[in-house]
Amino acid sequence: MIRNIFLCAVAVCVSAVTASAQPRPVWDSNGWQMLGEREVHGHGRENADRITVGRYSGRFSKLTVVVLDADLEMIDMSIQFGRGEPFHPAVAQIFREGTRTRVIDFPGDERVIRYIDFRYRNLPGEGHARVQVWGKEGPSEPPPPPPPPPAPAWDSRGWMMLGEREVHGHGREEADRIEVGRREGRFQKLTVVVMDADLEIFDFMVKFEHGEPFHPGISQIFREGTRTRVIDLPSYGDGRTIRWIEFKYRNLPGEGHARVQVWAR
Repeated sequence: MIRNIFLCAVAVCVSAVTASAQPRPVWDSNGWQMLGEREVHGHGRENADRITVGRYSGRFSKLTVVVLDADLEMIDMSIQFGRGEPFHPAVAQIFREGTRTRVIDFPGDERVIRYIDFRYRNLPGEGHARVQVWGKEGPSEPPPPPPPPPAPAWDSRGWMMLGEREVHGHGREEADRIEVGRREGRFQKLTVVVMDADLEIFDFMVKFEHGEPFHPGISQIFREGTRTRVIDLPSYGDGRTIRWIEFKYRNLPGEGHARVQVWAR
């Protein structure tokens, strides 16, 4: 009897959470024609793919690419028309799940599309993205999506900032070091705050005054305005003196220059 009451209560809670969840915005395809779809395989590995269109799909003046199921890094896109040179719209950047590229206007009049080539990749830990290509014959286009809400501010109360670096170079891996030293005291916890742009961290190493370097496992994509988990430092009871902290990281294409702050307590 008690077990049945407990299961019913759980079911009611799940139903309430589901009912209160906000629906994800849906891509409004009204007036557009889908030319093809591909699923992107391989985490962090560059993929090349082609969507063949052909004359049967008509003549188009506009194009957009919709990203579903996961975030995606678009490296390059090439559109081959029935005649003339390939067209390379500038769309190299990170696209969030459920978003799309801008509306791409073709050069000249309406064009017959033969095929569309892509170079792209899934982002680590993001699943398999689906890429849909949509074409449009008319001159009108849907309104742009609303801007995302601002990221919550980092609450630094009780923390001390040990240093900050700006990451230069789009898509290029960089190594950097923040010197700390004895003057900053002894610490038990650490966190890294990412500001101004998204960032991919490959490796992160903490060198103490004594002992071996410490490598917390934080190799992943960090969104602008977010931070790593709170990292507990291996200690001898009263914390450790940090000599320096080394990073391997990179900006993501089209995302600007990330600032990386290291905080300890």
